Amino acid sequence: KLHLLDLAGSENNNLTGNDPQRMRESAAINTSLSALGQVVGALNEKSGGSGARIPYRSSNLTRLLSDALGGTSLALLIVCLAPGIKFRGDLVRSVK
Repeated sequence: KLHLLDLAGSENNNLTGNDPQRMRESAAINTSLSALGQVVGALNEKSGGSGARIPYRSSNLTRLLSDALGGTSLALLIVCLAPGIKFRGDLVRSVK
């Protein structure tokens, strides 16, 4: 099974000057990315021996990816970053 996701629009709205519709889209993407981060964090805790609950149901993205995230799957993340110095904070958050 192969999952391909395009999470374009997850940028900082304070720096891009997006219109209201685009801001709603990027807010939803950022919410899904936060949920994905929580699932990955819980999986890391669980692999360390804790009985952490994995919050797969916290977003549609994590629900769709639950079989890929919790198994022995491999993952690849491609991040497109803006080169400007004002986007440095976004770069650091994306890499973490």
